[in-house]
Amino acid sequence: MSDTAIKEAMDYEKQFATNNKLKSAYWEHERTMRDIASALYSREKAGQERGEKIGQERGERIGQERGEKIGDKTGRQALSTLLQKLLEEGRKEEFDRVLRDNEYQEKLLREYHLK
Repeated sequence: MSDTAIKEAMDYEKQFATNNKLKSAYWEHERTMRDIASALYSREKAGQERGEKIGQERGERIGQERGEKIGDKTGRQALSTLLQKLLEEGRKEEFDRVLRDNEYQEKLLREYHLK
């Protein structure tokens, strides 16, 4: 830095130190900039939280749908296996009861270790 630039900077500093209007304007500008930064941060934070909530809800919905599909498939497979075992054992007459009586169906699924 040249001597001229240093002298010029020192002159500006002296003007700033002695000029109350200039200091007041500077500090007002600084407060405004902090307020703007704070508002931007708050809005960004709120947007991030909203985005996380939307993402979580979407993830839960997708997980629930996948779980239901897997559960439905597993249940159908277990029921099909149960009916096959009953048929193999000559217990075809129990089909109607198994299909109408959920408690009986559950009992047989546990009995055959299908659940």
